[in-house]
Amino acid sequence: MKARFILAAFLLVSPGCAHVISEEILEEVDPSITFTRLRNDPGACRGRMILLGGVIVSTTNEESGTYLEIYQTALNSRGRPIERDQSLGRFRATTPDFLESAIYDRGRAVTIAGIARGTDEGWLGDRSYLFPVLEICELYLWPIEPVRVYVPGYSPFYDPWWPSRHWLYPGRSPFGAPYPASRSRHHDGRGDR
Repeated sequence: MKARFILAAFLLVSPGCAHVISEEILEEVDPSITFTRLRNDPGACRGRMILLGGVIVSTTNEESGTYLEIYQTALNSRGRPIERDQSLGRFRATTPDFLESAIYDRGRAVTIAGIARGTDEGWLGDRSYLFPVLEICELYLWPIEPVRVYVPGYSPFYDPWWPSRHWLYPGRSPFGAPYPASRSRHHDGRGDR
């Protein structure tokens, strides 16, 4: 019985820990190619499957397809971009498919498995920049995380108007029901007179 419980718990938890890129594609990825190696020696990496992730800087749709400009970030074990304020540089990812720029918008996190296709020269502000280019084989767009706001001292059970309601309706609870006889004004156990 205990073994069944452990197996059921494992099966429930394991899909949540699975990588977002399919196993077939992950088997083709060359783990020895890091972003630094791709940036420093793009010719040696050409034609190899690479796993990268980061945050979209811009999305450009042309007749030949869509071009994403992404700043690279580290990935966790599921492939999710982490440490969004640390990057080793930018890269471009291309696909012949149309990607809606309102969905693949600036600031969205992505994980990409793609084939290295050399470099593309462009501009970052006023300086020339050599972007490594990936041809997208599989792309995962991470959902937008809800913003959690902590308000100190707030409780969902706090009612700021309770004191005024209590004085408006003496002898009644804040929920409008009369107090039991033992909590009435006379407190002698005999109820109201």
